[in-house]
Amino acid sequence: MSGFCRWLQEEGVSVEEVIRKGFLGKEEMYLKYTKRFQTDENTKKLGGYLEGKNGGEAFLAAHTLKGIVDNFGWGPLVPSIYPLVEKLRVYSELTGKIQVDDLEEQEEIFGLYQQLEQELERIKKMM
Repeated sequence: MSGFCRWLQEEGVSVEEVIRKGFLGKEEMYLKYTKRFQTDENTKKLGGYLEGKNGGEAFLAAHTLKGIVDNFGWGPLVPSIYPLVEKLRVYSELTGKIQVDDLEEQEEIFGLYQQLEQELERIKKMM
């Protein structure tokens, strides 16, 4: 087992199960796709959409990241993604814009985004 997979296992990720279910049981395939994540632009796009207060696009980028996190089994390492997606879902369905008048809500969304960035950077450093 690779060092990255061992680290994930130590962090509470069921790596063998994830590899078996989603990567044909091949660790090499899992590692190939996780390495591709290092150049994924969705985190950066999400930040831009949040800055522009574009709730609909922010939701789509966050939802894509949630899918990546789920497929790689990183849920225990990236707990911020789930509440962030749900908060952004409200804006994408209602107005498509992040309402500026609720400063506390906006700060919470940006806080979750910053936490997400840190969690994903931690994973990337271990790859």
